Parts: sequence; C-alpha cells; structure tokens
Amino acid sequence: MKVWLNPCEWGFRPAVIVLSPTREFAESTIVMKKAATVSIRLEDPGRLLIQNEGKTPAALVLIGVANDAGWFRSASLASRDVGGRTYQVLIPFNLIVNLSVYSPHFQLADGAGTPLSRTGAARIPVSVAAGQTPATVRLSVTGDAK
Repeated sequence: MKVWLNPCEWGFRPAVIVLSPTREFAESTIVMKKAATVSIRLEDPGRLLIQNEGKTPAALVLIGVANDAGWFRSASLASRDVGGRTYQVLIPFNLIVNLSVYSPHFQLADGAGTPLSRTGAARIPVSVAAGQTPATVRLSVTGDAK
C-alpha cells in the first residue's frame, strides 16, 4: 500500500498562485510525496503505563515528528498488549526526520538501554531510503517519577 504525505504539512515548495480581477481562476498541480510508515515499539515490562496513565498527573508519553514546516505530527497508537504499545508515524522517504519522545513522568530509554532526557524531548534521527522497509524504533519504559 502506498502512503502519501500532504505537501503543505511537510514544507515542500508550494505553488504560488496569483489571482486578479482579470484572472479569476487558476490551475495548479499539487505534488504528493511518498511516505514511509515508521513503527515505534514502546516496551513496558513493569506495566507502568497502565498503572499510571489516567491516574497520575503528567503520566503520559508523547511521541511524534516535527516537520520542516514547523508542524508536530503525533504518532498514532497502532496496538497495545501486556508488554507495551506500538505507535506509527509517517515520514518522507530519503529525509532525516527527528522523532521526538517526551514524558514528564516516565523514565524512558532507547533501544540500547540509554536513558532519554527527563527535562525535554529526546530527538532520535530516523530516515528511510526509498524502496526500503523501515526498521522499528525501539524504546522502553524503565521507571516512573516515584
């Protein structure tokens, strides 16, 4: 299945259309860009998410990408199970995009087990070459604010 990105959201050079009293309409071609669906697996071995979300203030995890037009696109929840959650986000092929990960409550770690910042959003560079299958970004919940 092919997935396309809205060129207005990704800051691709928009067409400039000028209308005037003598020219009341114009045709324009909008070029969509192919996108890769990147999965982000958030492992939660201690089941801290389900124990705290909706019960503890600020117990949330924000995952998404900021595009070059300054928009933030949240990753959508694709599935959840007892071991964690899987999110998905669209990014353009052949472009390095920073995946932003933030939680004011949970301690998070990257796939190598390195703790992510608790004071601001961690930025993880992600890129998918055209025609390639994206690798799953792996994160884990390693603790909470207790």
